[in-house]
Amino acid sequence: MAKLTPGQQLRGIPASDWNRFDEAANRILPAGLDRLRLGDPGKVLVFNDSGGDVQPFRLLGIFDARVKPGDDLDEFRFNPAIWGDKPQTAKYIGKFCVAQEWIADGDTGVAQVSGLTVIEVQVPSPTQYPWPYVDIIDDAYHGHESWHGAAEILAGPYSHAGSRYALCRLGPYQSPTYRGVVQETGGITAGGSGDVDIKVDGTLQETVTAHHVHMAAANDANEDAECLVRFYRDLERWEIVELEC
Repeated sequence: MAKLTPGQQLRGIPASDWNRFDEAANRILPAGLDRLRLGDPGKVLVFNDSGGDVQPFRLLGIFDARVKPGDDLDEFRFNPAIWGDKPQTAKYIGKFCVAQEWIADGDTGVAQVSGLTVIEVQVPSPTQYPWPYVDIIDDAYHGHESWHGAAEILAGPYSHAGSRYALCRLGPYQSPTYRGVVQETGGITAGGSGDVDIKVDGTLQETVTAHHVHMAAANDANEDAECLVRFYRDLERWEIVELEC
């Protein structure tokens, strides 16, 4: 197929095909075609419907597909894009994308949904804990260091110009089980909740409120008892999953 010269008429392409090409180009080109190309793993187009502009390396919750099969099957299958929402803990724990450029509210841009990316993070206080993940903890656009999440911290976070950035690997949501020690005065009764210290390599990391309603709840959890705890995102809470004898 030869290239057209200026002034040469375009023939042999049905109007319907040309219109579909034009529509696709209008969606993709403003988003930065140079950064979204075939074979670029983990990057997709995201429509920012969050109500605010999103800076690079901040988060959007994944609300839905931008185009559904009932709207346009070919578009859904061959040019998948996502509908980005404002981060909200109740909806988007472990279900987010990372903007790779400035995306104004109501515009479409490039975002990362898997693979290696930088994420702007807010470090909870105190900051000495070795947080292994980044996740959505509140309604802010930046990520939060966490004990669970869909972004594993590989390096950092590093401070620069008043912000903190971590090099992360986006993938499936992870919520490991951690060793803990019951710190609630008088222990935690079956069906109740109380303070549990999370420990990694025997060192105190953080005190969380854990619910004693899991399979381990047949017996009360005595004060200073060792246990295993895990965060459940569907319940948005920590639970004691096992009491150690």
